[in-house]
Amino acid sequence: MRIIFCLLLFFLTIKLFAQEKRDSIISITIDSIEVNASRYSLPFKETPFSIDVINSKSLSKIVNPLSLKEALNSNPGLFINNRYNLSQDDRIILRGIGTRAQFGVRGIKIFLDGIPLTMPDGQAQLNNLDINNIEKVEIVKGQSSVLYGNSLGGAILFESNLGNDKEFTIQPEISIGSFGLKKNNLKSRGKFLSTNYSIGAYAAESNGFREHSQAKFYGISFLSKTNISDNIFLSLISNYYNAPYLLNPSSLNKYDSENNPTTVRSSVRTFGTGKKVEQFQNGLNLQFILNDNSKIKSTLYGVTRSLKNSIPGRIIELERSFVGARIEFENKFDVLNNEF
Repeated sequence: MRIIFCLLLFFLTIKLFAQEKRDSIISITIDSIEVNASRYSLPFKETPFSIDVINSKSLSKIVNPLSLKEALNSNPGLFINNRYNLSQDDRIILRGIGTRAQFGVRGIKIFLDGIPLTMPDGQAQLNNLDINNIEKVEIVKGQSSVLYGNSLGGAILFESNLGNDKEFTIQPEISIGSFGLKKNNLKSRGKFLSTNYSIGAYAAESNGFREHSQAKFYGISFLSKTNISDNIFLSLISNYYNAPYLLNPSSLNKYDSENNPTTVRSSVRTFGTGKKVEQFQNGLNLQFILNDNSKIKSTLYGVTRSLKNSIPGRIIELERSFVGARIEFENKFDVLNNEF
C-alpha cells in the first residue's frame, strides 16, 4: 500500500518539472492613470469611488466633432442622447439622472478645467465644450459626487489639452460632413520660459437635415500653467463661445415625420424658433505644495452667459453671471500602516 501511495505522489507531481521559470514569463507595463476627480490625486486602481477615465487616445478617434455621444456613450451607466439639434445640445443621463431634461444638463455637475459649467440653478450647457481640444474626461458616479456639491447623478470633469515641454506646435483640422457641415479647428501648444500654454480656436456651421435648422458658432480658449517656483504653480483658464444663431426646427406630427421629415411647422417659421448664445468664463488656479504629503489648492472663477431663445408664443432672454471660489487642503497620513 505504501508503494502504491508513493507512486501516486510521484506521477501527480511530475508535471512540476515542466513549469517555466519566473524569468521567462513576459511582463508588460502599461501607462499609469492618475485620477483627480476624487479631489486628491490617486492611482486609478486605488480610487475607492466609482470613477471612470477616458484618455486622449480614445478621444482622438472621434469622428463627429459636434456631439459628446461618440466620446462618452460607451461608458457604463452613462447615456448620451444626441438630439441632432444644435439648439438643444446633448442630453446626458447618468444612472438615470437627467432623463427628463428638456434642454441642457440637469442633476449632473459639469466642470471644464476645474471651473463649473453648471449654473447655481443646477443647469449646465455644453455649447462651449470643444471636444477636439479635450485631453481627458473623468466621470464620477453615485454619491461620491457629493464632493462637488449639488450633483445628484454625478459629476463629469473635462480637462483641456495643455502644452508640454516640446517645441512650439500648430495643428490645423478641418471637418466636413453632410448637410453643409464645416468645422475649422486650430490648436497651438508650446512652452515659453516657465509657462506651458495651449490656445484653441474653432468655427463651425451647418445647414442641418431639416429646414430651419441652420447653425453657426465659434469659440476660443486659452489655458496656461506657470511654475512660479519649485512648489508653487499658477494656472489661467479662459474660454469664450458665441453662437449668432442656432435655429430650432422643432417637432412634427406622425404623418409629416414619415412623409415629409425635412419640413417644419408654419408656426416655427413665424416665430423664428432658435437661440442665440454668448458665454465667457475665466478662472485662476493656484497650487502650493507644502511637502511630499500636503498641498493647498485655491481656485477663483467667473462665468457670464447670455441667452436669447425664441419659441412659439414667447421670447426668453436671460442674462446670468456668477463668481465662485474654492480652497482645498490635501494631506496624506498613515493609520495602522495604511495611507489616507
